[in-house]
Amino acid sequence: MKRLLVALLALGLICAFAMPAGATDIKFNGLYYVEGWYSANPRLEEDNSSSAWYNQRMRINTVFQVSTGLSLTTRFDVMEGAWKGANSVYDKNGNVYADSFANNALAESDIDFDFLYLSFNTKCGAIHVGQMSDSIFGTPFGNGEISLPKIGWNLPFGGGKFLNVFQLKKYDDSEYINAKNNVRYESDAQMAGYMDIIFYFDKTTEAAFLYQYTPSSAASGIAAALGPNKSYSHTILPYIKKTLGSFYIEAELKWTKGEVEYEDEAIALGFTDTDTSGLSFFLHGKQTIGAGYLGAMFAYSQGNDITTPDENEGGATGGYEWDPCLILWNHDYADWGTNAGLGTAAGLKTGREMGNALFYQVYGGFKPMKALELFTSISYATADEDVVLNQVDDDYGVEFDVKATYKLFDNLEYMVGFGYFWAGDYYKGADPTLEIDNDYLLIHKLTLKF
Repeated sequence: MKRLLVALLALGLICAFAMPAGATDIKFNGLYYVEGWYSANPRLEEDNSSSAWYNQRMRINTVFQVSTGLSLTTRFDVMEGAWKGANSVYDKNGNVYADSFANNALAESDIDFDFLYLSFNTKCGAIHVGQMSDSIFGTPFGNGEISLPKIGWNLPFGGGKFLNVFQLKKYDDSEYINAKNNVRYESDAQMAGYMDIIFYFDKTTEAAFLYQYTPSSAASGIAAALGPNKSYSHTILPYIKKTLGSFYIEAELKWTKGEVEYEDEAIALGFTDTDTSGLSFFLHGKQTIGAGYLGAMFAYSQGNDITTPDENEGGATGGYEWDPCLILWNHDYADWGTNAGLGTAAGLKTGREMGNALFYQVYGGFKPMKALELFTSISYATADEDVVLNQVDDDYGVEFDVKATYKLFDNLEYMVGFGYFWAGDYYKGADPTLEIDNDYLLIHKLTLKF
């Protein structure tokens, strides 16, 4: 795998050797937002206390265009965190950022770089090298952006009708010491191969097919001291987006299959070789009607059957970037609502991303004036598999959401929202006597885009 990486990079350098240099042109864009939250009952328990907080983010995307076909791209966040105390901003781990009013050892946390990569066009295609975005593909469903060091090679074909992308991803090196015989295990081959083909048939139709192979050698807990487990997975992900006049439809499917193999010492302690798999599906349609619109969506994420310990079927989720509701499976609400540094409920029950579920939603929106948009939705979800033996019910519950967004300026908008979640008996687990209660949420958000 290392030889392949070196060969790929060398090929790109050879192709680009004769490219001319020029003056650097800097382009950037970004956003800044502040959110305020109030959650009445994040733990879904009777007589539970409420929680309230503010959080903020400034995100800047910068492209240094050195010459035609040669650029350096970065993305970084500035003081992303929660407001707490005088002159202090806290991150999602409850750590305080330094500011101009305080002398704090965590000053370097004020700026957090996500991406830094080099791109250059050659006669052999486009080459990308560095820390880049990953796990973003197709429709919003299933997306969960992470940052990975990668080398990418893009091969355009006739007229830009479709694009073939090949990437090698490098994960953390690993080193383990076997507790029994003191043998050191090392792994530096944690690479993932990635290829997709995107078809742009015309301005109204887009379709794609992705294949990814991910080998790994890593472990957690006590198994890490007994030598690395070896695993691999194959993932197939097709999607389609289609516009038919005023009607828009999109669909996406993800299927993954793999295996995890443990060392003999770990198996002797109860670890089991495991077949891994996952299936998810997403279908969304939207009809525009004058100044309004109506839509519906269905999403499915296969759950893990707890009666088969040698199999794990929960490998395809809705992704934490996809927020279908204000409460249920909303990653912003989950991330900030579970932050103990904010004094909010560490036991927030509604989750960060959809998994083990069948989800249904209908929604509608209307723009009574150019600057104002009103939106409402109602959603229902059930579990695909029981998560405990003798589970009381598979009903997650019903959620009603309403939002209003008003543009104060072309680049500045203010949103207010209300969500009410009628919690289902799924949250009782295996205890039919457990009392649960509903939750409601109030949110307002000010967003500047530049």
